[in-house]
Parts: sequence; C-alpha cells; structure tokens
Amino acid sequence: MQFVQQIPGLLLLVTLLCCDSIRAQDSSNMANMTSMMANATNMTANATSPTNVTNATMVESPMPAQMPMNMTQPQQQQPSIWTTEELVTDLSLPGAPNATLDVRYNDSLQVTLGNKLTPLQASTAPTVCLRNVSVGCEPPFALLMVDPDATSRQNPQFRSWLHWIVVNVNSTEKLHEGDQAVPYNGPAPPKGSGPHRYVFLLYCQRGRRLQGSELAPEKRKNFNLAEFVNKTELGPPLAGNFFFAENP
Repeated sequence: MQFVQQIPGLLLLVTLLCCDSIRAQDSSNMANMTSMMANATNMTANATSPTNVTNATMVESPMPAQMPMNMTQPQQQQPSIWTTEELVTDLSLPGAPNATLDVRYNDSLQVTLGNKLTPLQASTAPTVCLRNVSVGCEPPFALLMVDPDATSRQNPQFRSWLHWIVVNVNSTEKLHEGDQAVPYNGPAPPKGSGPHRYVFLLYCQRGRRLQGSELAPEKRKNFNLAEFVNKTELGPPLAGNFFFAENP
C-alpha cells in the first residue's frame, strides 16, 4: 500500500525529468542552428569581400562576335568598256583613258563610247573637244584616230589603219584644229568584214611642238600606235572615244 501511495509522486518526478530533458535538447538544437547561421553569414561575407573577389579566378564565357549593322559586301569595280572591248590590249595602251572626248559629226551626231555609225555618217572630219575636265596638262595636244580592225577584227592583218593625226593643238575646245600631220580619212571597212572599232585618242605633247611633216608615215596601214607614242614621247592617252562602223 505504501508503494502504491508513492506512485503519483514517482509519476510526477518522471514527468519533470522528461520535461527537463526535452528543454535541454531544444536548447542544444537551438545552439546548433545559431552556430550554423553564424557560419553561413561568415562564408557570405568572405565570398563578397574585395580581397576574395580579386584573388578569385574569374571564368567568363566568351561573348559572341557581333556583326556590324547593315554590313554589305564590297562592290566590285566594273571593268572599263575600253577593257571589255579589248581596245587596251589591241592598241597596247597602258590603260583606259580617264576622260571621254566629245566627238560630233555634222555638229549633232555624237560618238558615245561604242555606238554605231555608218561610214557615210562619219565620212567628213568631226569636231572634237574636251570640256569641264582637268587633264593635268597644258597645250599643245595631239589627236589621233585609228582602226585596229583592218581588215577585220578576226583577221587584223593591217592593224592599225591610221585615219587622222592632228598635232600642236592649242585648245581643248577645238582639238580638231591644229597642224594636220595626216589628213582625215573616213571609215571604209571592207564589205562583209564585220564591225570595226574607230578610236580617237588625245595625248599631251608635254610642252613640245612637233613637226607634223615629219610624223606622217608612208602608208596608213600597219600603223604602230605604241611605237609612234614612244617615238614622240607622248605618254599615256589623256582622253578617248570610239564608235563602230561596218559595211554589211
């Protein structure tokens, strides 16, 4: 009976001991959590400190190259008609003339770098000038007209046929007026020989006057333009023009 009477007291004691144990465990857990939070705070502070950032190895992914806006392919320079029509090659020119001569037959029929005229339309000497163009040369000038397609472009056995030489020209406004070293000879292509190229070229005499009578060749056929230019020291052509004519 005495033990039974002591049971309530024992139960109370056990209950109190259990409560103390739970409180102690909660305090320990709380302390552990507080310690973990403190450690996390310290790690964050260390990671963001300037010293650690400086010493850290930064690894960055490469930025993709950006293409410029509105990028276009460079335009390819178009070849000169003097090149496409093979005049530079067939006449042994150092290059295509930089300027275009104003050539007119009967004051109205204009030569326009490869247009077609009839032999009759070009039978008399044209007017020739060079306006609003700086050629970097002072008078006098020399003007020549040749046909590299004699007797035909496919068989140029008489290349070139000399049609005209004018030297000691004093004005670019009237390049046809000067000493007529070789009088004008209009186009007369053989029948059925196809289109012929009739070419005008202007040269600088480099301040020298030429003796026209000494320049005229014995024959008009097989005129060597490059040899003539070299002999007279004219240099590259300043300007030029040409047309086609044929006798179908």
